[in-house]
Amino acid sequence: MEELVGDPVIVNVVKIIDKASLSILELLEFGVTLKEINHALANDIIGFDRIQQGEDVGVAGGDYYFNFLNSKVKLTDLGLLLLQRIKNK
Repeated sequence: MEELVGDPVIVNVVKIIDKASLSILELLEFGVTLKEINHALANDIIGFDRIQQGEDVGVAGGDYYFNFLNSKVKLTDLGLLLLQRIKNK
């Protein structure tokens, strides 16, 4: 946990999301890179929101990238714990 609190990429992503679900595209608009998003995903700090029932996330028609960019992510339990730790500093 301490290494994550000291990781500026993780801290930045956690502060941006701060309990609200954001799309990948919105994170990119905040200046977070895909590499940083992958880093946060790999460390279980953020995870994909559940897909709305009936929502098509297939690759048909070349829409995979569009669907990925519009996918919502949220803080995981570990991410929420990290957010509390950051706020209490």
